[in-house]
Amino acid sequence: MAIDEQRYRREVLDPARRAGNRPPDDIVARYQLVEPLSAAGVREQVEAALVHWHKQKASLAYRKVIDALESDHRRLQPLFASARDGDLRALQAEIEAARARQRHRGATLRGELTSLAGSLGMLLPDVVEQLSAKGYDSSDVEATAAQLDIEVRDPDPLPVDTPAPGFTQLRENLATLNCRHIADFLFGKAALQGGFVVLDGFSVPAEPSLRLDDDAVRATADAWARRLEGKSVPEAVLAVLRRLTTAQRAGLLLYECAYELRTWRDLRADSAALEQRALDLGLTKHEAQRFAFAVGSERGSRRSVPASQLEHRRRRIGGDHPDARIHLAGCTFYSTDERRLARSAGDQNRAEIGPEQAVNNGIHRPVPL
Repeated sequence: MAIDEQRYRREVLDPARRAGNRPPDDIVARYQLVEPLSAAGVREQVEAALVHWHKQKASLAYRKVIDALESDHRRLQPLFASARDGDLRALQAEIEAARARQRHRGATLRGELTSLAGSLGMLLPDVVEQLSAKGYDSSDVEATAAQLDIEVRDPDPLPVDTPAPGFTQLRENLATLNCRHIADFLFGKAALQGGFVVLDGFSVPAEPSLRLDDDAVRATADAWARRLEGKSVPEAVLAVLRRLTTAQRAGLLLYECAYELRTWRDLRADSAALEQRALDLGLTKHEAQRFAFAVGSERGSRRSVPASQLEHRRRRIGGDHPDARIHLAGCTFYSTDERRLARSAGDQNRAEIGPEQAVNNGIHRPVPL
């Protein structure tokens, strides 16, 4: 019986190409054998497969796959010779062994995907490519990921720079008011108790009427205006929010959440810790996972804040003392850009205070903030 070319391409050649030119383990599919096996049927199908391979070698797309098939065929030739003579036992044993290897690879793939996805249940598309390079069919990888409820996706883009000036002072003012971010300030934590989303625009599923619009800013301003004291800090926050549009306020809230998770990431927090921090900020479960995945997937320097925030960090670790700049220049908790900026100031001050004083002042020890 001749080889069914379309079926062979679908079941053997294309999966092998997607798996880095690795032929499928299933020998029955590889030769289109018909079970139960017979000596005549095995002889006919093996010869038909060899003819088909020779024909497909003319195609550059499948040449490497055919080379791999022919190479493994040399290993199987003694089994086929015995089968042609009527002894099918060795071939049947190899078929069962190949199916066992296939099941084992499937279990291994499920284990690898589960481990790589972690608690977030998300994977980058290039992970699928890397697994394909290890000999897994990319379609099998994607199908297995779907069975395991693992989402293969690109990370959400997160803002690098704040859309609002004076971000450092804004954060300090919000902290003074016991607010995690501007959404707390405008609506209160109770209104956000069920969680909010912001990656695709701000909304509160449990309170769909809440908006980061001018009406929300005015309502908050009116509430503070009725108080007799303690207005200076909230007024400073309101002054920032009044200068922003609705979209810019959503962008600011997005940046606030990203800033918090980047800071935790730079302190070596794992994906589970990043997700928990996002939940603590009031994000919904899936939104927290998307944030943790995006922050954890960011390439390049381990940057938790823009370089413009360097002065604020320097003040937090040592005020205006020159030691602080030297400390920041050598601290591994900060990004390459931040340390480079600090080093220029640190080199000058190191010469002024001397290496012995620098050691005595303990500036060589990084301290997490």
